[in-house]
Amino acid sequence: MFLNIFTLKLSGATTYGPLIQTTKNTVDLRGMRVEEAAHQLDMAIAQRGSNSVLFVVHGMGTGVIKERALEILRNHPRVMKYEQDNPMNYGCTVAYIK
Repeated sequence: MFLNIFTLKLSGATTYGPLIQTTKNTVDLRGMRVEEAAHQLDMAIAQRGSNSVLFVVHGMGTGVIKERALEILRNHPRVMKYEQDNPMNYGCTVAYIK
């Protein structure tokens, strides 16, 4: 589980609380086909409340799921920004939902 306690302010007014990964704010796309993963990610974004965080676990396989997930996050109207995986949370992208 990824754990990072801090508050993030974007655009001066939007505040996101502590970044704590739980089963309720995580969508795990590993092992899915691309279209199934895209559907699951879209549903997960729709279910998140305003000013929330979504952890998108795409894994480290061929990269096809990650590419599609990043495309969705880049173009989704409710996604304020996203942070791609890094050494601390490899295979997981964090999305900030409006």
